[in-house]
Amino acid sequence: MIEKGVFCAGGSDAPIEPVNPLLGIYAACSRKSIEGSPESGWLPKQKLSIDEAIRLFTINGAIAGHLGGKLGIIKEGYYADVVILDRDLTFLEPDEIKNVKVVATIVGGRIQFLAPDHDRHLTIVQKASE
Repeated sequence: MIEKGVFCAGGSDAPIEPVNPLLGIYAACSRKSIEGSPESGWLPKQKLSIDEAIRLFTINGAIAGHLGGKLGIIKEGYYADVVILDRDLTFLEPDEIKNVKVVATIVGGRIQFLAPDHDRHLTIVQKASE
């Protein structure tokens, strides 16, 4: 659909599937279940790049929710809603994405969540939210 120019946004089938967007990105890139099957991915020609999958769950999700221009990218004038991960998704193999952890979330410029096992990131997160 993306190749044909159809607008697509990411999401889940919650409550049937977990809401976790990282698992959605993993599934879009690997075309596998959380258990890792099938080994080569279901319909592997439909695998998305990590950049395409991230876009589905960020800017495209904001547009689909009628919040384009307010959410979805880091830009002056947009809400300061940010997720900080323990690894950069763009440097990972698709199978690694399902193991990425959220270190912190910032909503409206304020820290809403900080993983207790990631104290070393506290200074960076606090400066980002000031």
